[in-house]
Amino acid sequence: ALRMYVYGHWSEARSGRTTAIPNPGKMVAEAPDATREDMRAAIAATRRSFDTSPGVLTTGRSVNRRR
Repeated sequence: ALRMYVYGHWSEARSGRTTAIPNPGKMVAEAPDATREDMRAAIAATRRSFDTSPGVLTTGRSVNRRR
């Protein structure tokens, strides 16, 4: 089964399904068919990573983008 790499771990889509990645005329790859819950878990993991990693200053970046 195809898996996704999220927060240091490989896991299958909760649905257990995969989806085709097409290129005009043929299928070129297959990927896990992530559910909303899969995406929410990945987003939460990313947020945890930013919040707990030393040297990552997200507020500075947001201030600089506003200029």
